[in-house]
Amino acid sequence: MLVIEYTNVKKVGFSPCTFSQLHQIEYSEARTCLGFALWEEMVGSMADYSNVQSYQAGAYSTGALVEYKGVIYRARVDTSNMPTLLQDWEIAPIFTGDCTGSYDALFCSFLAPYLAHRILARRLPYLRNVIKDHGVLEYSGENYDTTDEAQWKSLQHAINRDAAECWNNLLHHMSRKTQSDLADTCYKGWIPYEKINDCDATGNCSDDRIRTGRWKFA
Repeated sequence: MLVIEYTNVKKVGFSPCTFSQLHQIEYSEARTCLGFALWEEMVGSMADYSNVQSYQAGAYSTGALVEYKGVIYRARVDTSNMPTLLQDWEIAPIFTGDCTGSYDALFCSFLAPYLAHRILARRLPYLRNVIKDHGVLEYSGENYDTTDEAQWKSLQHAINRDAAECWNNLLHHMSRKTQSDLADTCYKGWIPYEKINDCDATGNCSDDRIRTGRWKFA
């Protein structure tokens, strides 16, 4: 759902296997870019909504939680209106604890869009091709014309460009934090800015990272 929400992919008929390997991709990004300690803190602070029931027409009290079209909503007031009425409902916070505001802002505005584009970029070749015992087959399309090589490369470039833009915005967001902010419990584990500066100054980033608009920090 996050890939569909935060990228220009709007088709909702994907199989869950389309975006497999999500954990592996997130794990790799945590190790090389975000900072593994910060990633672990954020994962450990995620709210548990596994027992939230799907929305059913009826009356709900303030603070009630419902799942509607893959999103968890929390009632702002006593209401009988649908979750689409945002005067009565709000999207439930993803995180809990003392760092709820910090993590929600970091994730929803910056980290989620970045990860969504990185996941799409990593999985895109598998959407076009299928590996069989007798070779690799190219998807011929379903009521669509198959893209040519130039269009394919343009799409890849656009996804990587958008991922780079999301990452640069994330860096700018974190650069506005003071060193004391970065040292507190909410941002513990964020890779220090001096490593980013070293990477930029010395050119130690690999060609692949530069070409896809993403620096390797660790």
